[in-house]
Amino acid sequence: MSRADPLETLQDSLRGAPIIWKGDYPYFIHPISDGIPRMEAEVLRATRDLIVDMVDWSEIDIVVSVEAMGSHCLQR
Repeated sequence: MSRADPLETLQDSLRGAPIIWKGDYPYFIHPISDGIPRMEAEVLRATRDLIVDMVDWSEIDIVVSVEAMGSHCLQR
């Protein structure tokens, strides 16, 4: 298991993210923001480490996140 700098790991994964254009807006596709493509464990660990280090957890009483954003696309 690599113990690279978490910010460098996340930045490297973003540099490799595909970009599509929606009109005049460049939109990158990345597992952190979109849930696809499948996320590498190292990127997830790096993201976790960055969040844990940056958040003042004494001010947090609930964590809310987006769940299954694209699941409606899979229904028949």
